[in-house]
Amino acid sequence: MAHNNTPSLIALAVAAGLMSPAFAADKKADEVMVVSGSRMEQKLEDVSAPIAVITSEQIEEQVVSNVADLFRYEPGVSVQGGAGDAQTFTIRGMSENRVKVVQDGVRQNDAYKNGGVGQTYFDTDMIKQIEVAKGPASAAYGSDALGGVIAITTKDAGDFLKGRDSYLDATTGYASSSHQNMAGFTGALRTGDFENLLRYTWRDGGVTQNYDGDKNEFDIVSQAVLFKSKWNFNDDQFLKLTVDYFTEGQDPDAVDLTKAGSVFNQPITDKDTDNVSVVLDHGIALNAAWVDRIDSKVYYARTKQTLDQYASSKYPVNPRNPYVTKNSLDHNGFEQESLGAQVKFSKALDNQRLAWGVEYEHTDNERTRFKAPTVPGDFVGYSELSFPSTTSERSAIWAFDEIKFGERWVLTPGARYEYYKMTPDEDPAYTGDKLQKVSEGELSPKLGLVFKAHEAANLFAQYSHGFKAPMYDNAFSTLNHQAYGYRIEPNPNLKSESSDGIDLGIRGSAGGFSYEVATFYNKFEDFIELAQIGTEGRTAVFEYQNLDKATTKGVEAKADYWLNDLVNVWGNLAYIDGKDGDGNYINSLSPLNGSVGLRLEQPNWNINTALRFADDMDKVRQDAKGNDYIKSAGWGVVDIFAQFKPMQDLQLNVGVFNLFDKEYVSYESITGLAASSSTTNLTEPGRNLSARVKYVF
Repeated sequence: MAHNNTPSLIALAVAAGLMSPAFAADKKADEVMVVSGSRMEQKLEDVSAPIAVITSEQIEEQVVSNVADLFRYEPGVSVQGGAGDAQTFTIRGMSENRVKVVQDGVRQNDAYKNGGVGQTYFDTDMIKQIEVAKGPASAAYGSDALGGVIAITTKDAGDFLKGRDSYLDATTGYASSSHQNMAGFTGALRTGDFENLLRYTWRDGGVTQNYDGDKNEFDIVSQAVLFKSKWNFNDDQFLKLTVDYFTEGQDPDAVDLTKAGSVFNQPITDKDTDNVSVVLDHGIALNAAWVDRIDSKVYYARTKQTLDQYASSKYPVNPRNPYVTKNSLDHNGFEQESLGAQVKFSKALDNQRLAWGVEYEHTDNERTRFKAPTVPGDFVGYSELSFPSTTSERSAIWAFDEIKFGERWVLTPGARYEYYKMTPDEDPAYTGDKLQKVSEGELSPKLGLVFKAHEAANLFAQYSHGFKAPMYDNAFSTLNHQAYGYRIEPNPNLKSESSDGIDLGIRGSAGGFSYEVATFYNKFEDFIELAQIGTEGRTAVFEYQNLDKATTKGVEAKADYWLNDLVNVWGNLAYIDGKDGDGNYINSLSPLNGSVGLRLEQPNWNINTALRFADDMDKVRQDAKGNDYIKSAGWGVVDIFAQFKPMQDLQLNVGVFNLFDKEYVSYESITGLAASSSTTNLTEPGRNLSARVKYVF
């Protein structure tokens, strides 16, 4: 892979940097509507905390080809991993299952990164809007919203029809960072009282490559289908069916059983993931004295993944030499099935809007692993469980109230009570008495206040609570690796992790200029960590326990200014700092980072330039031996992307990212590694191109 900055490319970049801009908000705060703050639709200017909004227009303009591309220019939010990885979200340093992901109001699957299961089994092409609620959000969304919420809304038929009775488009594109080809179509049809939508997307590519382009390559093929059918009984009532299906298969170009230490370099032989959800929504406007409308949904969701890979482990072979290192071919499985129901009630009064509701969800979780010998007779194949199959149940009641005092004050109190219960199945290999059900309830309050001092100065403040119920792989771990001198015991006494957050800020707009500055302070308690509780002979015994505390604080700022009808300049910045209860730095926090850009816009085209950057990271904690974990250097890269509409029904999007071909590592990709670790395989892609064509028939 060549990495040469030719004079012509440099000249082009300099010229573009002087004359072209990057993504900017095209709507004012009083025009953007969000629901993630209080579970009812609010103007962004009335929300009492920072909420980031990513629209479908921005997704198209930025030529997004992978979930990791969604938050390129959003400070405080990132996606760990690229195409081919078990991707997870991070908000203000909290990641994986401490961030809740919901799509069309339905909770998405749990992440299980140790087993290769991420949180991003959906296609970006049918996203209408993403809202990111930063900070604790359990009052609105319950367990797992410890650090924030990613709320995804998909498009409906009405978003395409817009007064027409039919719509059809076709798209195709390419992304060089993962050599991905894509194609898809969208069809929408109105017949009588029915509105129907069908979207299909096919992608065929590989892993997101590092700078040198020498990561182990996989052939990654995904298909996504979104079907919606809405029956409008009348102006006051509808029934909508949504079927969302996503499947992805990963096949390696080669298996590499040479070892780096005790681990094979590339042991995976096959990985398949299927994600399906079926949702039935009903809404009715009653306009009664006690309620204006009732919205309800029932849903079924399932995520299933299989992963086949080689492993080298110690196995019991004979009494004289009980543990001998042998190779195995492991068949790993993960399956999560959920069945749930939600009912939401809404009522508007003169200066007040209320929303309240009830929810229930039943989830079955299963993790399987069968270890078979690669050489017949080496050992007898057997099942090994990290944790037994588990049933989880969540029940909740919640309420929010938006109260306006005159034209300037908006008060939004809210609360949620959630009860959860986890019941494990038996594990034949576990002989102890700690495999017991876990149950607990949690009250999550929230209070927000907005003071509209002036059009250019809206002050906001918010207190919010978050919690995360113990995960089944923590509470019910039964992993027994005596051959390696350790085993993990279940802990039925685990408590929920909890967080309390305060946000203070100011936002406003006037004369083409808009801005938002927010400060935050979050306190976390009862973080669950693995701790040694004793020894039995030569075997160390571990257990997950509520051990750690942490505090984080920081500031986030964003602004954009339209110089005239053609030119827009914008920028954002995020800084976060924090330590655990022992005064150690928290490795998962990001360094100072942000982006700035310019945008040229006309009715049929826009051209954008953005500079993304991050400071160096030297605030890292130390390991048990007193050695610093890995640090990172600062970096900055330039992107250019553009959209053209040469004719009414044809749209072209193209982007060149990391234009100057800089080799760099994002700290979020290496956090927690030893200082001596090689980062070559974890560098970001060099200069890469994404392009897309859409034609509307």
